[in-house]
Amino acid sequence: MAEQKFRVPQVDERGRLTGAALEGVRELIPAGGADGWTAERQAKAQGFWVVQSPEAPAEDTKYGVPVVWLREGTFTEPTPVKPFRPLPNYRRRTITIPAQAGLSWKIDGEPVSPGEHVVPGDTFTAVAVTAEAAANFKLAAPGSWLFQFGSIKGRVLVASDVFAGRAGEILIPPVPEAQRAGRHPYAVRDGARWNNAAGGTATVQWNQHGVGEHTIGGVVKPDGWTVGEDGAAVNTGIPNLEASLVFNTGTPNVSLEVEVSEVTTSTALTLNFGQPGKHMNSTSKVAPSVRLNTDGTSAINERTQDGVVTSTVNAGAPIGVWRFDCLDGRVVITAPSGERAVQDFSPLDTSEYGAYSKMFVQQSNAVKIKSFKLYASPSTTI
Repeated sequence: MAEQKFRVPQVDERGRLTGAALEGVRELIPAGGADGWTAERQAKAQGFWVVQSPEAPAEDTKYGVPVVWLREGTFTEPTPVKPFRPLPNYRRRTITIPAQAGLSWKIDGEPVSPGEHVVPGDTFTAVAVTAEAAANFKLAAPGSWLFQFGSIKGRVLVASDVFAGRAGEILIPPVPEAQRAGRHPYAVRDGARWNNAAGGTATVQWNQHGVGEHTIGGVVKPDGWTVGEDGAAVNTGIPNLEASLVFNTGTPNVSLEVEVSEVTTSTALTLNFGQPGKHMNSTSKVAPSVRLNTDGTSAINERTQDGVVTSTVNAGAPIGVWRFDCLDGRVVITAPSGERAVQDFSPLDTSEYGAYSKMFVQQSNAVKIKSFKLYASPSTTI
C-alpha cells in the first residue's frame, strides 16, 4: 500500500485532547462504551484507522477511512532500565554480574554474560565494568564502575613512630593552666613529632584540639594518648573526641600500619583518611573500621559503595600489625592473620582529598599500640 503521513492525536484516559488541536481531528469521542464509543466512530472522528502488526494490512481502507500501518515495534519508546551494581568480592577476587533484561555487560571492554567472573592474579588490578542498553531499551542511570583488587603497590615508607623507651610521655600534652585564659575551646594543640625510629624522613606530627584534660572523680587526668612502661601508647581519660589522634598525611591515598600489642576492652578502631582540617571533629568520607575483641578475635565488615555490608570477615587474633591501604576512597584492610576485606567509600571527589587523617578508638584504655608506619607514593608531599 502507498505510504501515507498522518498526525495522530493524543488524548487522555477520558478521551480529551491533551494538546493543541491537530490536523484531521474532527470529533473527540470519550472513551467507554457507556458514551457510545465504537471503533467506527473513532475511525471517522480521527479520519483514519491505525493497524499495528508485523505484516502490512490487506485493506487500504476501513470504516470508510484510510488505514495507517504502524509496523509492530516501530513507534515503541525505549524502555528505561536502571543497571544494578555488580558485586565485587575482593577477598576471592571475583565480580558477579547481575542478570537484567535489556542489558549487556562488558569487563574491560570485552563482552561477558551475567554470573561470577574471576579477576586473575594476586597483584593490584583495576577492573572496569560497563552496562549497555540492548535494542528497545535505554539506561536510566549511569552504568559504569571501576573496581580495584589487591594491595596497593609502589608505596614507600615515609614516616614512622615507635613508642618503645618513651614511658610516661603524653603524645599531645594538655594546655598549661596559665595559657588557658581566653583560649578558644577548639584551638588546635600540637604534640609529638613522629620519631621515624622504624624508617622514613617525612615530618608527621600528632595534634588534637581542646584543653587536653578532664577531672574524673576529683582527679585531673589527660585526655589523649600516654605511653606506658611496656612501650605502647593507650588512650586515657574519658571516651570522647579527644581520644582521637590526628596526624598529617598530605593525601587520603596512603597506607598505614598500626601495631596493636594488647586489647583490654572490646572496641572499634576507626581511621578517617583525608579529612580537611586538623580538628578532631573535622569529618572525612573515608572511615574504615575494624572490631577488636578481648577474647582474642577480631572482625572486618566488607562494605560496598552504597554502604551495604555484604559480609563479615572473622579476621583472627587482633594482636599484631593491621594495614590499611587507601586509594580514592576504597580501603583494603589486612589483618595480622592475613585475612583481608575491603570497605568502599568511593567515589572520592578531589575536593574531598584532605591533608589530615585521624585514628579513633571508641573506648578509653582499650587498645595499646606500639607503633605506626606511614606509606605513600614517592611523589607525595607531607
